[in-house]
Amino acid sequence: MRATQDGVKVVLIIGSVLAAVGATLRIIDLAEAHHTDAQNYIGPVVVIGITVLIFIMVGLLHVRKIQIQLTSWILIVFVVIEIFLSGASLAELMGLGIIVEIVGTTILAMLEG
Repeated sequence: MRATQDGVKVVLIIGSVLAAVGATLRIIDLAEAHHTDAQNYIGPVVVIGITVLIFIMVGLLHVRKIQIQLTSWILIVFVVIEIFLSGASLAELMGLGIIVEIVGTTILAMLEG
């Protein structure tokens, strides 16, 4: 099967949706347990923010003043920030979404190089 730009976009969308849903579930779990430490909420909020940026890059969200090019270097920076700040494990939905984003970024880098 050939890797195309559209296939990479689909993989990135799937990974971003999984990561965002996992982050939302983590925020809900933290709120139910009455955690008031702000440091617990930083990772999931960053993941949701980067998901929105990836949606803008892919073209799923249209914003008038912001246009981010879909390049592998920008995605590498976004994914590295997600990895370090999320604190997600492989067994979580957010961790699986980040892994799918890593796969999409790797495929995009191979297509560009």
